[in-house]
Parts: sequence; structure tokens; C-alpha cells
Amino acid sequence: MRKFLCGLLAALAFAGSGIAADLSQFKTADDLWAHIRELQKGPQQQPQSEEEARRVAADFVKQFDAVLAKFIASYPADARCWDAKVLQVQTALTGDLLENKNPSKNTPALDKLKAVATAKDAPDGARANAAFMLIQMGGSALGPDPDKEDVGALDKEMLAFIKSFPDDPRSAYVKLMRADVLERIDPAKAEAIWKELVTHPDQRVARRAKAKLEQRELTQKPIELKFTAVDGKEVDLTKMRGKVVLVDFWATWCGPCRVEIPNIVAAYKKYHEKGFEIAGISLDEDKEAMQTYAKERGMTWPQHCDGKGWQNEISSRYGIQSIPAMWLVDKKGMIRSTEARGEQLTALIEKLLAE
Repeated sequence: MRKFLCGLLAALAFAGSGIAADLSQFKTADDLWAHIRELQKGPQQQPQSEEEARRVAADFVKQFDAVLAKFIASYPADARCWDAKVLQVQTALTGDLLENKNPSKNTPALDKLKAVATAKDAPDGARANAAFMLIQMGGSALGPDPDKEDVGALDKEMLAFIKSFPDDPRSAYVKLMRADVLERIDPAKAEAIWKELVTHPDQRVARRAKAKLEQRELTQKPIELKFTAVDGKEVDLTKMRGKVVLVDFWATWCGPCRVEIPNIVAAYKKYHEKGFEIAGISLDEDKEAMQTYAKERGMTWPQHCDGKGWQNEISSRYGIQSIPAMWLVDKKGMIRSTEARGEQLTALIEKLLAE
């Protein structure tokens, strides 16, 4: 869920100039809805800095919510009001991110989604959208050591989605999420799901399942990663045994990656002296620009960057299909998490340092 919201945040940062100041110009529901759909497309403008991007995004969230509220108030009998309500939740959760709040703890948003997901008079599309977001939020709320009952409850939600919306393209992605969740309590069942999905007709789903199986193989033995950083430093994870290491696959052009950076920098400052290290794998093509960006943001750990973008030698070797990909390696060199992001990062670092 956080990945979805970070992507939404990055998109909204470019969309602020498209909202009409005078909504009275839209005389019909179709006209106003067309304006809403146009706003979702973005980008409209290019911020000059991250600070400006966040300011533009915050302003957009407020204005977009007002447009959605206008549609709901003006056309309460229109079936698209259900979609507008789901969009309202998306903007509210994005607002949480902008204010550094945890979106998964936004109870009013959860209640609104549940109301749409269970409304008998709501269109199937709106109910599916709401149910899908609830699953994403449920997955985001799970900690590094989730209670089996919480996992079981979320698993039931995912199975219900797959049963209720079998023709929805997202059903395959719910299966992927289900495997990711079950991996924490039943790795064998998760592996069975990934094996089923490697032949899925959606190549993105098949590649993700294959990558997860490859990553699962990696967790069976200590990782061996060695490279020369852009500053000339030799990095060898086999020489870092006894320390907890974060292997961070990222890029300066990746919006969700940029959102994670403050969390990573804070964790490094807090735990570095206690035995926490970071090895950055940048998928940038411009090495100098990456180095400048990293220096400005206090990313003082070594970075690998061969300038090949998605064809980066290391990320390709490990089957990385999306970023940020954050692997947390324990003191024995074993990968313990491939989803060490957000609030989970700190909890996992503390847990592994204490072992």
C-alpha cells in the first residue's frame, strides 16, 4: 500500500496546475467527471525542487478533494459518486503521507472504504476498488512479526476478493500480495502460489512471481555481494558478517525511493554505531548526478552505479523488477526481509541487531 501511495504522491506533485478555479463552468455531471478524470492524468507542471513538489502536492490534495466533494454533493444519485468516494480516500491517504502520518491508521478512511466495499447498491467496479485498497492497507499495517490471526484475517479478505472479482486483472496481484503475506508465517504455501503464477498470462505477474522465487532461493544461503562503489571503496558483504546490512536498490528518478530516503538516513544515523551498514545499488544512468543527489541528502554510505539503469549489473543478477527494493541482511549474511520499508525498517533493524 505504501508503494502505491508513494507513487500517487509522486504523480500528484506534478498535477497541481490543472484544477479549474471556477467549478461552476461544469454544467453537468459528465462535464465535472471529465474534469476529474483529466486531473488524474497529470503531469501538468515540473516542480523545481522536492520542497516545491511536496507543496504543490499538498495544495493539489486539498483542491482535488474539494472537486470530488462537489461532485458527490451535486450529483448524489450518480453511480460515479462511489468512485468519487474511493478517490477521496486516496487523496486523504496521500495527505497523510505529506504530513508524515501512517496512512494505515486513518480510521475514517478505512470506514469509508468498508462502506463502499459492502454497499449493495454500489457498482462492482467501485466495490472492487474499495476492497483492493482495504487489502493494500491491511498489508501495510502488518508489522515484521505479524500475529497469525491478523494474517489469517487479511488472507480471508484476499480470498474473498479473488472469489468475488475473478475477472478483475488485480486478482492476480492480490494473489501475489497473498503470497507476500503468507511468506511470513507459511513460506511453503507462499512458494506454491509463486510457482502457480510464474505461468500467468500477465507477464508482469509472471516476472514478479519468478523474481520472488529467485529471492527465496537467496534466503537459503548467505548472500555474496561484492562491488566497487562510485567513490572507489571496495564493498564486500562477506566481510560485514556480524553486522546488519541494508541493500537498497533505488534511483534518483524513483518517486517512492525519494520518499523512503529520509527514513533510511535517520536509521543510518541512529544505528550505524551499533553495527548497521548500508550498501546502495543505484539504477541511475548519470553517476555524477546520483552522487550529488546522495551527498545533498546525507546518504554517506557506499553506492554502486554502473550507469546502465534497469540493466544494472547487480539488480539484473538478482531479478529486481521494481524499486525501491530494500533487503535487510542479518549478522550471518542471511537475507531476512526483501520488504524492509517505512516503519518496518526500524523495527527490523532493532530486532536483527539484538540477535
